[in-house]
Amino acid sequence: MTTVAIESLFDDSRFPSGIKLLPLILYFPLGCVLAVIRIFIGIHVFLISCVLPKTSDIRSLVLRMMCTILGVVVKCQDWHNRKNTAKVIVGNNISTLDRLAVDLVIPSTMPSMWDLPPGLNWILGYTDMGVKEGRNKLIQNAQKHCQEASIPIMALPEAASTNARVGLLKFSIWPFSLGQSVQPIVITASRPVIPVLVSVLGGRWWLDTFWFLFSPFTLFTIRILPVEDKLIDEPEEEFSQRIQKLIAEKLKVAPTKHTSADKVEYAKRKLFIQHQAGVTNDVDLTISNILEGKVKIPQKTPQKIQDPSLVPSKVKTFSKSPKERQMSFQERKLLMLAEAKTKYLENHGQSNS
Repeated sequence: MTTVAIESLFDDSRFPSGIKLLPLILYFPLGCVLAVIRIFIGIHVFLISCVLPKTSDIRSLVLRMMCTILGVVVKCQDWHNRKNTAKVIVGNNISTLDRLAVDLVIPSTMPSMWDLPPGLNWILGYTDMGVKEGRNKLIQNAQKHCQEASIPIMALPEAASTNARVGLLKFSIWPFSLGQSVQPIVITASRPVIPVLVSVLGGRWWLDTFWFLFSPFTLFTIRILPVEDKLIDEPEEEFSQRIQKLIAEKLKVAPTKHTSADKVEYAKRKLFIQHQAGVTNDVDLTISNILEGKVKIPQKTPQKIQDPSLVPSKVKTFSKSPKERQMSFQERKLLMLAEAKTKYLENHGQSNS
C-alpha cells in the first residue's frame, strides 16, 4: 500500500480562505433561516420514513423528493451493476449522512454501534447485531440477517470519515467475513454553491448536519461497482484489501494502512497542541514547553511497529554540554515548528536530520 501521511486524509477547516469566504458571509443570514425551516420539514421526512415500508418504491421516491427539499440531492451512477443477490454493500466514508444518501438509492440497514432501545434502532434504520458482544457475534447475526432479510447490510468499513481526496483508511474485515457477495460503491459529495466541506477532523455529527441544512444543497454521487466475490483460498483480509484498492482506484486516491484508531490518536494530539497554543498564545512557547517536558502530550496507544527506522528516538534528557544541548534543542524546535505550520503532530521526539 502507498505510504500517505495521515494528516492529508482529513481537513482542518470547513471554510475557504481569502476572497472565497465572501459568498459564505453574504449567504449566512439566509442559510440560517433555511436551516431552521428545514428542521421542521425534516421532522415530516422522519415520520414518513417510519411509516412507509422500507422496501417500498413509493417510500424511496417520496424520501428522495423530501430530502431534495432538505438539501440532500442524490445521484446514482452505473445502476446496471446493482445485483439484488448481493446482500452486503460496502463504501467509503466521507460524512455523517453517507448512510442516508445510500439508503435513498439502495434501501438497507446498518449494524447499530450504540446501545439503543430496539424501537429507536428501527426508527434510525439500524439493526442491533450484537456489536458490543464482539466480532464473532456481529458476524453471526449479520450472516443470519443476510439469509433471512430482504434488504442488504450497509457497511462503511473505514469506520471513520476522510476527505476522499488523498487516501482511504484501512477497511475493517467483518463485512468480508460473511460468506456473501459484496457490492462496492463509491461515495462522493460536493457543494457547488457554497464551498463548505461536508466533514472536518474533530467535527460533531450535529454540526455536520447543521451545515447540510444550511447549504443550498449537497450533491451526493453514488457510483455502483460490479459485485465482487471472495476468491477460493483468499484470506478475508486480502479480500478486504482488494475491495479497498478497487474503491480507491475509482476515487483516484491511495489505499492506506491507517485505521480509524489512528485518526482518533491523531485528533487527540492535534487538539491538544491547539489547546496548549491557545493557553500560551505562542506556538513557539508551546513547542518549547513540550520539548522541555513541562507539558505532557497524550501518549499513543502502543501498536505493532512495522518499520522501526521510521520511529523517532525518544528525547530523555538534554546533553551535559550547553553547546550540544542548544544545537539539539534548535534542531528539534525547527522540526516541531514545521509540523505545527502544517497543523500536524503525529510523533513526539527528535527526527533524523
